[in-house]
Amino acid sequence: MEDPFDLQRFVDAWRRGSMSAPRCWPPLRAPRSRTAIEGASIKEIFPWPESLKVRSSMTLFARAATDNADFLAVLDPFYSGHQDPRTLELL
Repeated sequence: MEDPFDLQRFVDAWRRGSMSAPRCWPPLRAPRSRTAIEGASIKEIFPWPESLKVRSSMTLFARAATDNADFLAVLDPFYSGHQDPRTLELL
C-alpha cells in the first residue's frame, strides 16, 4: 500500500532512537504534568485540532518506540486503552 504521508519515516526515526525523549513529548513523561491533568478530558487538555491527533499520535509512537509504556498510558484513561484503528491500518 502506498504511504502518501510517508509515515514510515517516523517509524524508522523512532526505531533509530533519533526522536526519543527528552526532546519529544517531555510533558508526557513528567509525572507532575500527568497529575495535573488527571480527571480531565482530552478536549480539556489539548485544544482543537490537537485533541483529534492525540490518539493517532500515541498509537504511532507506541508502535515505533521500544519503550512505549508512556504512550500506552495516555491511551488508557482517554480511550480505554484502545489504539487508533485507522493509524494501525495505515501502518
